[in-house]
Amino acid sequence: MKVLRVDDEAIPWQAIGVRSDASGRPRIELSGVAEALAEQRRIEALDVSLTHEGPFAAAVVVAGMRGSR
Repeated sequence: MKVLRVDDEAIPWQAIGVRSDASGRPRIELSGVAEALAEQRRIEALDVSLTHEGPFAAAVVVAGMRGSR
């Protein structure tokens, strides 16, 4: 949600998913409102890093934006 810079938009939790690619690396999958918002915000790539230890988990998402260096 933070990387999409959500203001007052309502985004259903099902619109943002994490899937594994062919090599097993996690990737973000957007649909519906989240996908439209990413396009509006000029986000062309999302990279995710996941970690967990026991009952704790964390994720970091970095957005690649069109027109940025």
